[in-house]
Amino acid sequence: MPSLWWEDYVRSSNGFFGSETTREPGTEGLNTWAFFETKLLDRNMCYYWWKFNIFTRHTQATNQTGILMFDTEEFRPFVMESENGKTHFAHLRDPLWMYTHALERVAQFSEKAVWNIRDQVRMKEKEVKTDYRRLHHDVARHAYHVSESLDVTVNTLDHILRYHESHIGPKRADSDLYGKEVSVEVWEDVHARLAFFQSYFASLRHRSVANEKRVHNEIALSFNMGAQDNAAITVEISRATKEDSGTMKTLSLVTLTFLPPTFICAVFSMSFFNYADSGWRVSEKIWIYWAFAIPTTLVCVLIWYGWTKIFPGDSNEQGIERRPTIRLSDMP
Repeated sequence: MPSLWWEDYVRSSNGFFGSETTREPGTEGLNTWAFFETKLLDRNMCYYWWKFNIFTRHTQATNQTGILMFDTEEFRPFVMESENGKTHFAHLRDPLWMYTHALERVAQFSEKAVWNIRDQVRMKEKEVKTDYRRLHHDVARHAYHVSESLDVTVNTLDHILRYHESHIGPKRADSDLYGKEVSVEVWEDVHARLAFFQSYFASLRHRSVANEKRVHNEIALSFNMGAQDNAAITVEISRATKEDSGTMKTLSLVTLTFLPPTFICAVFSMSFFNYADSGWRVSEKIWIYWAFAIPTTLVCVLIWYGWTKIFPGDSNEQGIERRPTIRLSDMP
């Protein structure tokens, strides 16, 4: 195995395909390695990463292929059978034959991952009250991960196809290792199966994108419904404010109606006026009332005016930054 296959940056990748040719006498062959993964989600929003890490060693002299699989939780042997039940031993001459079978397992789990996301989205579409945290964050996050895995799978499969087309089989006449061993029929069979999986994963990727769009549509719908509810509440608040405003107007009118008579009663009830039998007389000290009333009124007005200047009741009071006014004359 190549040393880079054991590096941490390779093992932490989300998918890849690599190969190298060995030309030592007696061990001529081809090493390939690939990694696939996808995210599986259940109905309870519990998930785990399904991984498929494969390393192959094809020996040209014996047409034997050694296969090592890592990280997968189950093992399923590769069955080499044709439609009529006969074994296709001829396919063993193609160094990439095992990928046509490995991709079947990857396809099964990738399809399951996409449909699990679809089931979660469908459950949210049926709910009357939306769980914003679960929909906006959890479901959308898992949908993005599944789409990312499919993108990487499609890209990895594209590399496998291009390598199979340019380095293996009769289409490469200068190949000393495989050009004379792989027949046209075998190469075409393997290549056609790889091309099928490329088409399949591309289609599955579109379904995953559709899941993402459905999540976004549900998020937009939930926000619109929330906005409508807030608008209805705002209308109710405006109606209540309008009713309060009408009540305040009524109270102000009543106060304004009784204020002049109250003032007149207060003035004429002072000791500055005398209503004796000899007639109505005004005290000579009446100036004391005006000497205190007028300055006190002016002081109150000045205090109110100064308070409004020092603590203006505008947008700055609520933490909103006031934008400076730009005049046309100040522009260059």
